[in-house]
Amino acid sequence: MTHLNFISNLIHFWNENELSKTIDESPENTNSWLARCNLYFEFAIFKQSASDFKEAIWLEINDDDTHYYLAQSYFLGEQYTESIDEWSYLIGKNVEEVEYYSLRGWAYRKSGDYKLPEADYEKAISLTLDMTKNTSREIYLSNTI
Repeated sequence: MTHLNFISNLIHFWNENELSKTIDESPENTNSWLARCNLYFEFAIFKQSASDFKEAIWLEINDDDTHYYLAQSYFLGEQYTESIDEWSYLIGKNVEEVEYYSLRGWAYRKSGDYKLPEADYEKAISLTLDMTKNTSREIYLSNTI
């Protein structure tokens, strides 16, 4: 282990302990939950990260960013079914978001399903083509007026 890795691990351990103490003292403190789940995510401790993101959502930080990182934590922690569920939730809220379809398709593939990703990839391509057409049309119209 290099000196830098040792210091990095030491900082992680200290921060995790401090955040855990803060959470124990004040479990409704959403900032502490988010800080700790981000710390876990940064150090590739994805199952704990997912657990803290779920807690943050339960404490009513129910925004798209929190769900996005929960889905990513599930995926990177090889919890593909849970990741698919989160991507599906986000797609339900944002049906035009290309990235969500692509990432859900990828989670399907990693889970061993090779049929379901096709529809997600086709939708992502379709949305991308629609955006390209609309952007090209807007550029054309702005240059002709």
